[in-house]
Amino acid sequence: MIRVVHRLEKEGLRARLILQVHDELIVEAPEEEAPLVQQLLTEEMEQAIHLSVPMVAEATIGKKLGMMQKLKYCFCIQTAGYIA
Repeated sequence: MIRVVHRLEKEGLRARLILQVHDELIVEAPEEEAPLVQQLLTEEMEQAIHLSVPMVAEATIGKKLGMMQKLKYCFCIQTAGYIA
């Protein structure tokens, strides 16, 4: 999250991080900056930590939060009677 804020400032963008909810970042940006901010967020979040498997981030653009949310996959792992 801090890397995203620093990168937005470094790039001289007017976009600003306004909310973090668990693994989601909500950024407010002028419409003309949206594609660049989308790319920036994806890059920064995918490079946030180096793992032995790739970490994939997806940034979506929308005028309202409800327009951006889409559920692609839902995983439920059950072991020994517990749901994780």
